[in-house]
Amino acid sequence: MRHVLIDYVRERQAERRGGDLQRVTMDGLDHGDDRRMQQIDLIAIDQALQRLRELDVRLEQVFELRFFGGCTIEETAEVLDLSTATVERDLRAARAFVAAQFQESV
Repeated sequence: MRHVLIDYVRERQAERRGGDLQRVTMDGLDHGDDRRMQQIDLIAIDQALQRLRELDVRLEQVFELRFFGGCTIEETAEVLDLSTATVERDLRAARAFVAAQFQESV
């Protein structure tokens, strides 16, 4: 799903040359809200996740399952064979990393 969304955004950017992209914070992000998804710079998130993967693959997987896959904490824990507490902790760390990447690019 992540790659489908990234390809879609890249295609749209090519059409309009990135004209009206908006940067937003990830606080309160609801993974199921399509309107919110359209406002987020998905390419920047993808780049941040590529950097995160270099540091910790599991953090990237947790973020990807929650953000792009729409999995709950429990579903993510089951898929990755982790406890829910570990998933919550990893998700906080992954969000902090991605947010820091956004701060650096501003």
